[in-house]
Amino acid sequence: KREKKLAPRYHPGARLIFADGTPDILIYPRDRAGWGRLTRLLTLGNLRGKKGECILTLDDLIAHAFGLEMVAMGGSTALLSKLRTYAPGRVRLAASMLYRGQDRARLAKFKALAHEAQVPLIAINDVHCHQPDRRPLADVLTCIREKTTIDRAGRKLAINAERHLKPPEEMARLFHDTPEAIEETLSLSEALTFSLDELG
Repeated sequence: KREKKLAPRYHPGARLIFADGTPDILIYPRDRAGWGRLTRLLTLGNLRGKKGECILTLDDLIAHAFGLEMVAMGGSTALLSKLRTYAPGRVRLAASMLYRGQDRARLAKFKALAHEAQVPLIAINDVHCHQPDRRPLADVLTCIREKTTIDRAGRKLAINAERHLKPPEEMARLFHDTPEAIEETLSLSEALTFSLDELG
């Protein structure tokens, strides 16, 4: 008898890119009310910009923070501590492997920063496509977004094809020095109860 494979859980959210220099933050609504706050936040940003633009600041996020889980893609102790003040227990610092030869040193640095800011470290893969052979498509989409060509895109393109979905065993291997980051990923997934089915 073959074992049934469990499908990965899907959690709707957004990656916020800020106009005030704040590092990107991944946002996940914990429940239906959180989804409403996220959509209001995005509407606010869309109304400020031209078509296709979304202009947001850190203060905008803080004003809509209740019910939203946050994963900071970088930043300082001051930023993480500020987020933690307005979203206690709902802020994490992301750690991913870039495959550039300094991943272990980067991971140690992020671990120290998370400890200092008193937020959990969470393992992510900063995914751009679901499997490696989709990288050419991801590059084309990057060029469309950046209004350039493949020949001129240069460093705007990913340097390798590693930003794809990986099985749990591979993520555990990559983060064997910090298994708590993997545990935090699982904990966040369990905490997110919102489904787009609720909007039907």
